[in-house]
Amino acid sequence: MSSTGKSDRYLWAVFTCFLAFCIGFIHHKWFFPLVVDFPLVFDDDAAADAAAMQILAKAILDQGSLLPADFSYGNQLVFLRSSPFIAFAFILDLNGLDAFIIGSSLSIALWGGVLYLFLSTFLNSNWKGALFSILLLLPLGFWEFNYVLGQQSHLSNVVLSIGLVVSISLYITKKSNLFVIAAGICLFIMSLEAPIRGLLVLGPIFAALLFAGNLRKKAIVSASLGLTFISAYLLNKLLVQLRPLYLNYFNVLSFSSTNEILDNLGRNSRETLSNLSSLDVISGENISLIGFIILATGLLLLAIYLGLFLYGIFEATKVAKLKFHNGSRPADGENVNDVCIVRLTSVFGIVIGALAVAALSPESSRHYLWSVLLAKLLVLKFIFDLLSTYFGRNKAAVILICLVFIMSSWFANLAKHKWNTARAMKHTNFSETAEAISDISKYTGIKNIYGEDDHRMMPLNIFIPNINAQTLTLAGEEVSIFPWLTRPSWSCVEGDVLYYLKDGPVDEEIKKRLVDVGGIQIKNGVSYTIWKGPRVWRPPSTAGC
Repeated sequence: MSSTGKSDRYLWAVFTCFLAFCIGFIHHKWFFPLVVDFPLVFDDDAAADAAAMQILAKAILDQGSLLPADFSYGNQLVFLRSSPFIAFAFILDLNGLDAFIIGSSLSIALWGGVLYLFLSTFLNSNWKGALFSILLLLPLGFWEFNYVLGQQSHLSNVVLSIGLVVSISLYITKKSNLFVIAAGICLFIMSLEAPIRGLLVLGPIFAALLFAGNLRKKAIVSASLGLTFISAYLLNKLLVQLRPLYLNYFNVLSFSSTNEILDNLGRNSRETLSNLSSLDVISGENISLIGFIILATGLLLLAIYLGLFLYGIFEATKVAKLKFHNGSRPADGENVNDVCIVRLTSVFGIVIGALAVAALSPESSRHYLWSVLLAKLLVLKFIFDLLSTYFGRNKAAVILICLVFIMSSWFANLAKHKWNTARAMKHTNFSETAEAISDISKYTGIKNIYGEDDHRMMPLNIFIPNINAQTLTLAGEEVSIFPWLTRPSWSCVEGDVLYYLKDGPVDEEIKKRLVDVGGIQIKNGVSYTIWKGPRVWRPPSTAGC
């Protein structure tokens, strides 16, 4: 590549990162709060899990470690999400919600740039790489809205999986060994954080490679990826010894019966379909022209997804017949190309992922989200190629951008809230609650607040600057800290603390204990009370108090 070509590619990469940052900022400022009821009603795991990244960011900054010891890791290690970027926002003297929004947007910018590097190579075009990277980040369904852009639990997994798949496809169809190295790096990083995620991508890739023609390259890829995964798995086990998990799912998973597997497949298939488009956003809304447009484009999107899946199954059957029937080999023109390998991997990813989830972990169908986003890439490419035959590539790009925006959950939410999402966010009394807690914290000088319900307490760490909010639960008859994605040291606090209580069973037990130890109620708000008093729980042994 010439120096001019490299310079152009770097400029396109910077441009893509900037647009990805804008997408992240817009999403977290005006959209993520709506669909998951983030500042409105804390009744979704997304609120607590997203807020946990703010807590982890504080721990990273305090301890100077990407994997701080003073953090209770849930079911996997966490270092590829937004927490390092939120920590950087803290360094920039941002706090509270501002730090969360900027940090989350910076995370999306980085992964958007990484996605561009892979797609520009795969599509052999800088501007196409930028176009499809940005379109992939625009959220169509709730999975993308929440898990990719919102709490970002699957953002890195999606980008690294796409990078892994396209790198392998390019190596099989091209000559450069650099593609194998790039694929190995992607697999190593994602497996180091969570080996199960690497395994769920590795299986479909091996299945797709069965249809490739170059035996030597298949052997190199299989050996390289296998050794890479084993290395990442062993290093992950070492890290888990140093930073223990609260819950290791491998120790609690169990096999399902035939009837359970079939039931799980049906339920998870419906869940997947409902999360592919924005149709659920307008569910229950009055009939309107805009609603019909959203309905039509949503159904079109689902039809294209289904068509791609069925075509992939047909393609796999055809190639398998040519390749394996009576030992014959496909003709040169019938061998798989790079797009075919990507398509087969996407289809196998959905099939293998759905079967694995149905048989072992029926509540985790989002774990094959990476294959859905890979399918989204192929769907967008199909639409673009179709439009290009009629309008030329420039007009096709503009039409595709408009079409994806209309299909997006952003557009559906704008239409639902009459083009003013900010007004919809004001219809809540949370701002009064947060302001009351903030004022009391400043007046008393107390920074630690506790109460029942992870979804209620955890987001306070975002919306109230310099507050340390933690969840309490009942362990038998004892009040204890809920040890999921939080900081054990916060349970060691001495002296008076604040309590944000409602009418749940844990809240009622806390009130009884506060009365017994001389706690006082200092605020009686709308359906909540704020108390001040000493610690009413026993710190866990892991806190090191």
